[in-house]
Order: sequence, then C-alpha cells, then structure tokens
Amino acid sequence: MQLLSRRNSFAFDPEGTFVFQAGGKGGGVYGVAAGEKVGDLAVLLAFLNSRVADYLIKQTSSVYGGRFYSYADQFLRELPVANEIIEAKSKSSRLLAQIAASLYDVANQHCQLQRQAASFPASFEGGLTQYELDSVAKLCAGRPSSAQLTLELESIVVEKALYGFQVRFGSQQHFEFEHRGHAECLAEALRCRKRRTLPLKDVLGWRLPVKPEGCVALLKMLEETRNNLDRRAETLRSSEDELNDLVYRIYGVTPHERKVIEDFLTRFSSLPAASTRQEAEEDESEVEE
Repeated sequence: MQLLSRRNSFAFDPEGTFVFQAGGKGGGVYGVAAGEKVGDLAVLLAFLNSRVADYLIKQTSSVYGGRFYSYADQFLRELPVANEIIEAKSKSSRLLAQIAASLYDVANQHCQLQRQAASFPASFEGGLTQYELDSVAKLCAGRPSSAQLTLELESIVVEKALYGFQVRFGSQQHFEFEHRGHAECLAEALRCRKRRTLPLKDVLGWRLPVKPEGCVALLKMLEETRNNLDRRAETLRSSEDELNDLVYRIYGVTPHERKVIEDFLTRFSSLPAASTRQEAEEDESEVEE
C-alpha cells in the first residue's frame, strides 16, 4: 500500500517476493503481514479495498496537501476487521472470495489493455502483419527541429495543410505528412503517451503502416481496445459495488450511514479503482505533473 494516497489501493503479494520499508527512504510503501487467524488473504484484501475500510482509516489518519491521506501502520493496525471476513468458512467470506477473484481477473485484463493502449502503435504491430511498416522519420515530410518535444495534450490536432496534413501539439514546429492516416496515427500515439515531454528521436522511431488502409486498420484496433477498456471498467465498477454492498451488510451499515460514508469519500477524493477512461487520464496527468 502506498504510504500517501487519496484512496485505499492495496495489492496482493501471494508469493511473498517483496520486502517493504516504510517512510521516505523506503519509497513510501507499506507491506501488511496478515496474522494466522486470517483464513483467506484474498478476502482480507477485498475488505481493505472497500469503502468501509477507507472511511474507517480516514477517521484517524493524517491528511496532507492535495487531500492525500497517510496509510501508515499506526492508522492500519487498529482497523476493526469483522470475524465474518477473518473466518474463511463463513458464508460472507466465501462470497467475498468469489467477488475478489472476479475483480482480480477483470482488473488484470483492464491493466493489460491500458498498457497496450499506452504503447500505441508498437503494441499493435502484431495485428498488422499484412501491412508494410516504416518509421515516422521516413513517412513524415516535415518535423520539429527541437530534440525534445513539449506537448500540450489538449491541443493535439490534425489539420489540413497546403501539401498534406499536419499534426499540431503546441507551440513547437509541427509534423507534416502526405497522408491523413499517418497524421491521425501519430496524433493518437502522442495522446496515448499522456506525457508532457517526449524525445524527438523516440517519436521518429515509431513505426506506422505505409499504406493508408493500414492506418485505418491500426486506428480501428486502437478504438476496439478503448471500447474494451470501457467495458472492463464498467465490469469493475459493478463488481466493486457488489463487494461494497456485502461489506456494508457485514458491518450492519444503515442506508443513512452508507450515505454519510459515500458522501465523505466522494468529497475527499476517494476515487473508485475503475474510473471512466477520461477520469483515469485526468488523474494520471495530475500525478505526472
């Protein structure tokens, strides 16, 4: 668990391969070792990532600038864990285990799709075997002169030029291409990186289909990946709601108390693990800055 965070985001290390040292010199990450009484670690993980757990932690935790909370050991060790969660044979524990397994699988799929989209276009080359590929350096008719690109992500756009199409990304000199498909692919690649700066040599090394129909196929694959991301995100939200409903029942939380918890977490930036693509991108850009 990250020491300073806006929400609970616990991860599972089933093989015990990591050693954690808390504090600034240790990277600000805590490891939680469960006691012998815990029947199923996956169930404990599901509870730790629930809204009830996050609300309880934040009642005693220290809050820092930017609404970041401390998830240090002194705020975790007294967290009340219900017997139904600790006992692996209880009905609630078995249900939590099923939900946790489903969440784990879908979250992994979601992460894989995110990584694929973030590495566009290189991560899609396997689906372009019928098309010839060449580097942006060879395909572009004009390029920026600076060795480091400064990107204004909200300004990335493809425009018609006198002899082709240009990709604008800020105040620096733009890229120019003969075919619109190459310009659209480069614009998407810049957006997918979600970075404010990029080395020009890296961008020039990206490979795109030589023929316009190959660019159409590449862009279609990216669109399908984004649609799959949205579907996985919706599945994650549904499973998270199911998990939280069960934890609320285990702790006997009334509808009024539930509203208090959720209003508090919404107000203090406790975002769900599976947000919409736009929310996720905004959050990542904020972290980078």
